[in-house]
Amino acid sequence: MNIYAISSLVAFVLTLILGITVFSLTQRRLFGRIFLWGILLLLVVEFSLFMIFVQKDSYKIQLWGKIAMASFCFLPPTWALISLAYGRSNYRDLLKRRIWYLSLLYTVGLIFFVLSWKIDFFPIPRSFPKDIILITDFGRYFLIFALLSVVIILVNFENTLRMTKISSRKANKVPLYVLISSFLFWVYAISQIMMYSRVTSQLAIMGFFVIIFSNIIVIFHSIKYGLMNLEVTLGREVVYSSAMVFIVGVYLLIIGIVGKIIQFAGGNVNLFLTFLAALAIFCILLAILASRSLKERIKLFVDRNFYKNHYDYREQWGKFSESLTAVLNLDELLTIVIENITRIFSVGKAVILLNDETKGFLEIKKTKNINQQHDFKYYIQSPFIDWLYRLGEAVEVATLLKQANQIGLTNKEQEILKQLQAVVCVPMIAQTKFIGLLLVSDKDNKEPYFKEDFDLLETLANQSSIAILNAKLNENLMISREMESFHKLSSFVLHDLKNAASMLSMVTKNLETNWDNQEFQKDVIITISNAAKRIKSLISKISILPDKLKPKRQLLQINDVITAVIKEAKIEKFNHIELLSDFQDLPLVAIDVDQIQRVIENLLINAVEALSRGGKLKITTRLVRHQQNVESGNGTRQSEAGFVEIVISDTGVGMSEEFIQTRLFKPFQT
Repeated sequence: MNIYAISSLVAFVLTLILGITVFSLTQRRLFGRIFLWGILLLLVVEFSLFMIFVQKDSYKIQLWGKIAMASFCFLPPTWALISLAYGRSNYRDLLKRRIWYLSLLYTVGLIFFVLSWKIDFFPIPRSFPKDIILITDFGRYFLIFALLSVVIILVNFENTLRMTKISSRKANKVPLYVLISSFLFWVYAISQIMMYSRVTSQLAIMGFFVIIFSNIIVIFHSIKYGLMNLEVTLGREVVYSSAMVFIVGVYLLIIGIVGKIIQFAGGNVNLFLTFLAALAIFCILLAILASRSLKERIKLFVDRNFYKNHYDYREQWGKFSESLTAVLNLDELLTIVIENITRIFSVGKAVILLNDETKGFLEIKKTKNINQQHDFKYYIQSPFIDWLYRLGEAVEVATLLKQANQIGLTNKEQEILKQLQAVVCVPMIAQTKFIGLLLVSDKDNKEPYFKEDFDLLETLANQSSIAILNAKLNENLMISREMESFHKLSSFVLHDLKNAASMLSMVTKNLETNWDNQEFQKDVIITISNAAKRIKSLISKISILPDKLKPKRQLLQINDVITAVIKEAKIEKFNHIELLSDFQDLPLVAIDVDQIQRVIENLLINAVEALSRGGKLKITTRLVRHQQNVESGNGTRQSEAGFVEIVISDTGVGMSEEFIQTRLFKPFQT
C-alpha cells in the first residue's frame, strides 16, 4: 500500500473508534445520534478514498469516487447541524429556530447528491496519485457551497466558544479548539483547491493528518472528560459580533492576492512556501479569535488610555470593602452597597433584587431614586435568570433586549428592566449561590460604560454578595438564638404549668373520698385559686427572656414559706405517704417568694410521684454557719457567715446514675 492508502486507512480506523466512543457515551441522546450521522458519512468518504488508493481498475476507481462524492454532499449540512448542537443545553430550541438554513443546506446537498451520479465534479486525472483530483465547473460550485457551510460551522463553534461559561475548565474546551482548527484548515484547503484547480498529493496528506490528529484528541478527551462537558448558554445571532466571517473573508482576500502575485511572477514560487505563509497568517488570526484575554486586554488598554477615568479602581475597591466591614444588618448593608455604587459610578438610580429561596423569586429589597409602584419579581426558575447565572458577568440591558428570544427573556421581564430604567444588569453570586441582581441606570454625564466599569461592577457585586450572604446567615443565627432562649424559657414555664396541673390532679384524686368534708372543700377552692394565679403569673412571664428575670427579694421566714407550699400541695391528704418535717429556728432571709416556692414545689411533686407505692417524705431546714475572709482597710479578717439549707428527701424509686449524669437538669425530665 502507498502512503495515501495507509493515511486514509488510519483516518478511517480512528474515525470508527470515535464513532464507537460517541455511541457508548450518548447512545440515547439526540446529539449523539446527530454526531453519529456525521461520523458515518465521514467513514464512507474515508473508506471510499482508501479503496480509490488501493484499486488499479479505472472503472472501480471512478465508482468509489462517485460514492465518496455522494457521501461528501451531506457532510457540510450535517456538520452545520452538529455545530449548532455541540455543547449547548438548549440545542433543541436552537435547532427549531435555525431549521430554515439547515433545510436549505440539506436541499442544496441533495441537489449535488443527485448530480454527482451524472456529472463528474472531481475527475481523477492521469497524473494520479500526484494530482489526486481535478475540478470541473460543477466542482467549483460545490466547493463554494462547502466553503459557505464551513463558514457557518465556524460561526456556530465560535459562538459556542464565546458563550462557554467562564468557570468551565480549560480542558473541556479542547475539542472545541480542535474542531475550529480543523475547519479552518478546510477553509485553507478549499482556497488552495480553487486556486490551483486540483487536489495535490501534499494537500491530501495534510488533510488526512488533520483528521487523524483531530480524532486522537477528541477520542482522548471524550474518554477522560466526556463528549459534551461544557456549560454553554444560548447562542448569539450568526452575524452579531462574529469575528469568524471577517477572519475567513480577510484570509481569502490575502490568498487571492498571493495567488495573483504568484501568477504574475510566472508561477515559480514553491507551493510549500505558499502553504507556510498561509498557515502563519491563519495561526495569527486564530490566536486573535481564540484569545479572549488578548481581546479584553486590547479593549481595556483603549478604555484606560483613550478615555478619561472618573475613579481609581483599587482605591474605590478598598473604600468599598472598608465600608462593608462589620456591617451585619441586612437593610443597613444594602443601603451602604447601593449608596457606594451610585457614588462610584455617578449614577442616579440603582436597584438591588434579592433571591427569596422560600418564595422562589427575586424581589426588590433596596432602591435609589426609583418609585416602586409595582410588585416587580423575577422567578428564580426563569430561563433568563438561569442564563444570567451561568454567564456570571455584567451585561448591558440593550444587549439583553436584542437577544431576548435567545436568552429566554420574556416580555414581562423586559418591561421590568425598562420600568426600572436599568442600563447594566449585574448578577450577584456568592459561593455558587445566586444571591440577586444589581441594576444600575445611565451615568449622570451620559457617558457609556467601559470595560473597566464592567470589571469594577462585577467585583463590587461579588463582594456585596458575600457580605449579603453573611448578613443573612447572621440574621438566621440571631433568630435561632432568640428561638432557643424562648424555648428554654418556655420549657421551664411549661414545667411549672405541669406542676400546677399536678396539684389540681392531686385534689381531684381525693375529691371522691373527701367531698363531704367542708374543710376539704375550702382547701379545694383555695388550691384552684392559687393554681389559677400561678398559671396567670407564668403566662405573663413567658415573653420575658431568662436573663431579664430579676429576683424580687424580701425578708421572710423560710419555714413559713415551706409550710404554705406543703399545705397548698395537700400532701398530708395522701394516705400512702408519711410526711415528716424537722424545722429549726431560722433567721429572716432575703428571698424571691415565687421562685423559692417553685423550687420547693417541684421537689415535693417529684417526691410524691416517686412514692407511688408509698413511703416517707421528709423535709428539714437548718442554719449552717462558717467563717469567711473579709477584706478591709486594716487588712484581711475573718467573719462569721452562714446560709439556710433545705433538704427534701424521700424513700421512693430514686434516680439511676446515668439519669443523674445525663438528664437530671434538662427540661421536661422528671
